[in-house]
Order: sequence, then structure tokens, then C-alpha cells
Amino acid sequence: MLCIFTGVLAAGCAEPQAQLTNETQTQTYSNQTYGYSLEHDPAVMDITDDTIEGGTAGSPGYFFHNDGHAAVGVWENPNNLTAREWLDDQYAEYSGGWNWDFAETVVNGMQAYSATRSDGCYINWVIVPHQSDFVTIRAEYCGDDQQEFQQQFNALVQTLSFN
Repeated sequence: MLCIFTGVLAAGCAEPQAQLTNETQTQTYSNQTYGYSLEHDPAVMDITDDTIEGGTAGSPGYFFHNDGHAAVGVWENPNNLTAREWLDDQYAEYSGGWNWDFAETVVNGMQAYSATRSDGCYINWVIVPHQSDFVTIRAEYCGDDQQEFQQQFNALVQTLSFN
């Protein structure tokens, strides 16, 4: 289940206690309910709580100034799926599932997983197991400079921390 933090909550999800704080050149989003935070550079992206795609809302959502976007989600994992099994489950409705590059990675010193596809648009799921949940950051960019977007997205991802 995805817990939606835009004022519309999925059943069983607690109201998040999120805070934005300004620092010198970054802003920090902290979600007290799920105990994570992310930092972003407002010169590169804006934070939003808008719904991004297909009813999936971000907690928070990020709109990059170069027209890309990303969203954070917290997904319960009651069946103890692996990250790959979880992605298979998310894309089961699509013919043939998903055909992405899947790899282990590290996010701010934590074991994580990355699924990437670039066939006209760059799409990346970063999946971080945390307690019994998956915390995900999903990005999409369909512009010309995918390399710049990847660098900006990776910089955001690497700021993920848990309290």
C-alpha cells in the first residue's frame, strides 16, 4: 500500500508530521511519521505535494527546473518481498512486466536497489528497504539532457536519511 501524504490518506496511513526547514542553500523535508528526510537545492528543483502520475502522489514530490519530476513513496511490504519481487508486482498489469536494468546500489551508506529504463524517457526507481517498508524515490525525465537530470536526481537521492 502506498501512503499518500498530500492530504488524502490511504486507509491505515497515519497523518504525517512533515516539516520544511531552510538552510543556507538547501531545504530539508522531514517526515516524522516515517522518520526520513531529504534535502534539495531550490535553485534546481521545487518541492510540491502534487499528484504526479496515475494517482500516485509524492511525499513529497519534486519538480526539477529542467522539467523532470520525482516522488517519494512509503510502501508496506507485509509479504517480505525482495525489491525485485516488489517491482515485478508493481508492473504485473503491464504486458511482459518491466524490462529494466536492476542493480544493487548504496544510498547515503544504506543498501538499496535501482531499476532504470531509458528508451526516450529516463525512468528510475530507487528502492530503500527500511524496517518492514520500502521507501522509494521514483524519477522521470523526457528531455534532451538526461545526464544532467540523472546527476540532479542522484544528488537528491543521496540526501535520504532516517532519524
